[in-house]
Amino acid sequence: MYDESGNGKHIPFTDYKASDGTGLKAMDPEFESPEKAEEYFEIRIAKAQKITTRSKKRNSRGRVIGERAEGVYSSPDGTTFPAVLWTDGKVFREIDSRSLPLSLKLEKAITP
Repeated sequence: MYDESGNGKHIPFTDYKASDGTGLKAMDPEFESPEKAEEYFEIRIAKAQKITTRSKKRNSRGRVIGERAEGVYSSPDGTTFPAVLWTDGKVFREIDSRSLPLSLKLEKAITP
């Protein structure tokens, strides 16, 4: 998978499967700087059909580590799905799934 900014950066991802069989995809590319990660965050925000929440991203200790959003996106087949995305310094993270509650649970599990 490659990013949408036109620079040809490879986007690493991990596929997960919840106990109920629901699939989740977590992407976590690291950029050259926090500013580049935030630029990519803005590119992904612009691709959403709708952004439902946007706020500062906090780690498990309550410290602000970046930006965060939840949105609704379209897949190539025309179906929609929720996504959670955020920045953490030079890293951009996004979780896509058909289940927002499962995405939020995974977000909590992988946030330091």
